[in-house]
Amino acid sequence: PAIIKITLRYLQPPEFKTEVLEETRGWVENQVELGGLRICLSGPTRFLSRKSILAFNFTRMQLCLFGGQLWQGPLRGGQTAEAQFFQASIRDQAFFAYFLVEQDLIAARGRGGGLALWGRIVDGA
Repeated sequence: PAIIKITLRYLQPPEFKTEVLEETRGWVENQVELGGLRICLSGPTRFLSRKSILAFNFTRMQLCLFGGQLWQGPLRGGQTAEAQFFQASIRDQAFFAYFLVEQDLIAARGRGGGLALWGRIVDGA
């Protein structure tokens, strides 16, 4: 619905740069806004280019109300999960296997078999 705004952002901070070409390390932020409430989940990612798989783990959460931060902190042992994320097997992590990547549309299957679709929204359009 138009009253809910969901934003997904992928980042590659310098500390996640890797020499391994088959794997790109990064960070994801998944933000949901409803009225004045904003919830942001974030955590590390691994993209395996050979298989078009993006593994991720949401390890941090931030809650804001009308622009003011209410709470920010780790989820489910987030610090430990972050430290172990890049050593864990892909089959033990949440992931998406991408099968369509276009300029304004991305489609993937989740680890559990569900279908995920993303569309690009350009601000001001």
